[in-house]
Amino acid sequence: MLTVKEASLTSTLVEGILYGFSALMFVITLWFLIRIRTGSGTNRLMLSATLLLFILSTLHITADILYLHRGFIDFGGADIFFAEAKEETFKNSVYELETLLADAILIYRCYIVWQSWWIILVPCILWISVAATVWLISQPVADGANIFLIEVGRWVISFYSTAFVTNFVATGRTSI
Repeated sequence: MLTVKEASLTSTLVEGILYGFSALMFVITLWFLIRIRTGSGTNRLMLSATLLLFILSTLHITADILYLHRGFIDFGGADIFFAEAKEETFKNSVYELETLLADAILIYRCYIVWQSWWIILVPCILWISVAATVWLISQPVADGANIFLIEVGRWVISFYSTAFVTNFVATGRTSI
């Protein structure tokens, strides 16, 4: 079984590789949004969302690298540092914003395809529940508690599963 510090290092390495792919896709997406225009011109909403998502993903990988640096280099004991979940608050906040923005884009896309408020009703309710879960996770826990406690873990599982279902429903409705 991986320790928390091993998992942090491994996940950041994988995230770095995926960030490189994301940067390439960002450039291609910008090219399509700016160069290949439809009759109505550049979609400023999608261009803004694309830029914001890339900025958030850059913030996320930067926070991860700084987190690893603090844990392995600056802090005395890496095991103690990585066991303390308060150090990851900024990174988690950025990730939650990325999730909310990406899901909102999917819901918007679903609306554009179907041109019906009824078709996006369920994804909107799910999106609101993801936002509510984000708020609940952000609430302070009891003294000495951390992210690995069962009660906090349940909210984290709720966040991921609700975000997945929102993504699945909005994408499924778009591709029907």
